[in-house]
Amino acid sequence: MKSVGRKELIALLQRFQSRNEYAALKKSCESAVTEWRWATSLMLPELPHDDIVRGFKRPKWAKKQPRYGSLHGQDSGERIQCIRGDDRTKPDKDVYEQFLIHEDNGFCCIYFDNSPKKAVLAVKWFEMQGDRWLRSLEIGHHGMREFVLHWEADRFVKCVDRSWSGVDLSKPKAAATAKLKDEGQTTSSYSYAADGELERVTEELVYGDGDSPGLEVKYQRVPKGLDLKSLLQQVEDMLVTEIPKSIRSTKIAEPVYGLLIQFTGVDTDLSGYAPPMFLPTEGLRRRLLAEHPKDAAWYPWAVAEWESDPGAVRVAWKNAAIDEKLHLIFQLTVVQASPTNYGPVRKMFQRVCARLNALSWQGILKTTDDFVVIPFDTHGEFDMDVDLKASVPVERLRLLMESGYIGRMKLK
Repeated sequence: MKSVGRKELIALLQRFQSRNEYAALKKSCESAVTEWRWATSLMLPELPHDDIVRGFKRPKWAKKQPRYGSLHGQDSGERIQCIRGDDRTKPDKDVYEQFLIHEDNGFCCIYFDNSPKKAVLAVKWFEMQGDRWLRSLEIGHHGMREFVLHWEADRFVKCVDRSWSGVDLSKPKAAATAKLKDEGQTTSSYSYAADGELERVTEELVYGDGDSPGLEVKYQRVPKGLDLKSLLQQVEDMLVTEIPKSIRSTKIAEPVYGLLIQFTGVDTDLSGYAPPMFLPTEGLRRRLLAEHPKDAAWYPWAVAEWESDPGAVRVAWKNAAIDEKLHLIFQLTVVQASPTNYGPVRKMFQRVCARLNALSWQGILKTTDDFVVIPFDTHGEFDMDVDLKASVPVERLRLLMESGYIGRMKLK
């Protein structure tokens, strides 16, 4: 198979809609298997460095069945022929399966679901040079996606990730003539230090309309001499200095009752970045309380419920220096450590808010008498009372409790 494009993948997609073709492929692949081995996940090509850039654990072989592992059938040349989501005693109709079709320059992987129908979930071509991944093209439920990997000698230097929507797996014949919609392209560039270790990864996203928000640092090697404590102090001081400057430029005419600063750099973000901020106006609060009178103690702080309302001003700001520091913190707390190590970062955001609550906002922002600065968590994992008590002066908390704008809590 010299060149694999949309036409060839759709032909495979159409071919394996038949239950008989699935059965024939399964029989052919399993007949070539000489050994079955467990692994922690699918032993298919992985992007180089994703373990240190994003903290994704690479799949590895296991001596026994892992909790979320996959069973691989290998031939006499140790090529993977088939993969199962459970052991061989389980009925095929209850198990996700993948079968590989090998060519001289790569292989196709056909993904089947865990139903009696054994419907095709995706078809993916991996173009290989020995063990080196050069390119892949996949058709799945959300369209088509292509990875092109660039190498300089043995060094991985760039990955171009393109995607298109408009392909529907449930209608393979229509997929052959469907018009693809360009969703955009992401180019990740990798640079290395003098000692050969990965130093930085930058990412540029270009949308389907050609617009690009510019380069973003996705990884930076932590320089020698820097530790988490010193980085957190640097970021804290930078945020306390830069946030009022960004707020001043918003020029909101109406008083606001809060400045809500989003926690960033948590394990679900896959990066660290300058925190988004929201300024909800007093007019918004009145409307929210009129519409949700029984939820006065939490609704005004539930950003996800009102962030698109015209009365909520989202402060759009970028700060490359803060982004860089937060990326380094992310590497130390999430990628190189357990995600539960976010505690020190959370406390840093609490200290930032405490210092901003002590700031005079006169000339910067019109505020209500009970105005507060607090951090917020979009994922709903943190107890807001903990953040309130760590960030807001006691007298302000009492005022909010008396008004019914926060729940009752014990104060020192």
